[in-house]
Amino acid sequence: MPGGRIKPGQRFDESLLREIKEETGLEVKIKNPFFVNEWRPVVKNEQWQIVGTFFICEAQTDRVVLSEDHDDFKWIKPEDYLSYNLIDNLKAAFKEYLRK
Repeated sequence: MPGGRIKPGQRFDESLLREIKEETGLEVKIKNPFFVNEWRPVVKNEQWQIVGTFFICEAQTDRVVLSEDHDDFKWIKPEDYLSYNLIDNLKAAFKEYLRK
């Protein structure tokens, strides 16, 4: 799942569109948020607080062009999420998505 940070002065929706475009090359239409979660990982011996908001988005094309930060991608069926080694916050997002 693409993700990233909101740049100072950038609107939430602009950041979402930017991150998806940067990481996948996809242009999307933002639909509804479906899950908000917080997690607190330790990164380089520092406690972080991350708040993630997950949205349903509709791709305007199906041509994925990965950024140089990524070397592979895979489309998966949401109901198959337990078959993959996902971090807990992504598992929780899939679980919530499937409840809707």
